Amino acid sequence: MGIYLGHEAPCRYRPSSKDREFLGISQKPPPAVAGRLHR
Repeated sequence: MGIYLGHEAPCRYRPSSKDREFLGISQKPPPAVAGRLHR
């Protein structure tokens, strides 16, 4: 699972090995996904 370093910075989203494939499609995760990873 990815990790958020800050609430305000989706660009700081650090992908793990699995998330890199997801980031290949979209560097910024959609709000729905971001909310799940944030929790």
